[in-house]
Amino acid sequence: FGRAREELLGTSFLSVVPEEDHAAVRDFVATLEPNSKPPATDYRTINADGAPSWIRWVDRPVKVEHGRVVEVQAVGYDVSELRQLLDEIALERDRRQALNDELEARVRERTADLAEANAALRRSETLSAVGALVAGVAHEVRNPLFAMSASLDAFDEEFRNDPQFAEYSVHFRREMSRLEALMRQLLDYARPEQVELAEQPLIDVVRSSVVSCQAPAEILGVSLRVD
Repeated sequence: FGRAREELLGTSFLSVVPEEDHAAVRDFVATLEPNSKPPATDYRTINADGAPSWIRWVDRPVKVEHGRVVEVQAVGYDVSELRQLLDEIALERDRRQALNDELEARVRERTADLAEANAALRRSETLSAVGALVAGVAHEVRNPLFAMSASLDAFDEEFRNDPQFAEYSVHFRREMSRLEALMRQLLDYARPEQVELAEQPLIDVVRSSVVSCQAPAEILGVSLRVD
C-alpha cells in the first residue's frame, strides 16, 4: 500500500479501501464461515500517494467465538496490471463489437439496396417483354386495319351515291379511327418516350378527352360537348 508496516498495524483494513467499497467488503466478510475456504476476491485499495490499485485476497477465518468469525487471516497480491489488461481487453472487445455492428448495418443496407435494384431490373425486364409483345400485336392488327380502310375507300368510291351506304361508311370509319388510335397508344406504350412537361390551355386537354370518349358515348346515347 506504499505505507510502512508500523502505519498499518492496529488499523482497520477499511482504511485502505475506498469508502464506496466498504459495504461490499463487510458483506463479504460476513459470509465467511469457520473452516470455510472461500474463493479469492479482488478489492480496490488506495495507496499512500492516493493512487488506486487492485489486490486479490484469499481470506481464511482463524478465530471463531460463539460460532462467529472474529478474526481473519488474509493473503493478498497486487493484480492491478492484470485488471488493467482485462479492462483494455474489454474495451477492445466493445470496440470490435461496435465495429462489427456497424459493418452488419452497412451489409443490411447494401443488401436492401441490391434487392431494390434487382426488383427494379426485373420490373424493367418485364416491361420490356410486355412492350415487345404489345408492339408485335399492334403491328399485326394494323395490317388488317389498313386493308379494311382500303376496302372501305373502294366501297365509298363504288357506292358514293347510295345514302344508305354512306351512313354505314361513317360509322365504320369512326370505329376504325378508334382502333387506329388504340394501336398508336399501344405502340407508344411499347416505346415510351421521354416525357416533356409543358404549359398549355386546359381546354385542349378537355377537347382531346371528349374526342376520345365520343364514340362509346354515342353508342350509349350520351351527348358530349365542350362549352
